[in-house]
Amino acid sequence: MQRLSERIGRWWGRSNATRGRHATGGRLPGGESPVANVKASRAGPLIAYDNLGQPVWSPRDYGAFAREGFMQNAIVYRSVRMIAEAAASIPLLLYAGSEEIETHPLLDLMRKPSADHTGTDFLEAWYGFLLVAGNAYVEAVAIRRSGT
Repeated sequence: MQRLSERIGRWWGRSNATRGRHATGGRLPGGESPVANVKASRAGPLIAYDNLGQPVWSPRDYGAFAREGFMQNAIVYRSVRMIAEAAASIPLLLYAGSEEIETHPLLDLMRKPSADHTGTDFLEAWYGFLLVAGNAYVEAVAIRRSGT
């Protein structure tokens, strides 16, 4: 089966060859040309069509997203970092109805989610995962202390 591009190329060449073979030689009855300046391509007509087959999907894991689009592109890296830093710097407030709660275990947990992270560091990382991978999850794990 012929490719569509080959068929169109043959048709285009035939139509170009027959163009201008009119009784008047491609000129108006008064002898003037219908086109003042004719421009042509040295390469000739080009129409490309190719059936590429099946789509190729990128891997759906966070590591691949981070390597390909985030860590190797300085603009994306800076954009994600700036958005994550700005979102994490917003203070978290807790309300019961219209009354703000000043002290609560959830606020304490968000201020210091682990021994090696502050609340801002934790939220920056969380927003970064959300922006790069499209999903971000948090799992709360309680550590039982001895004697409690």
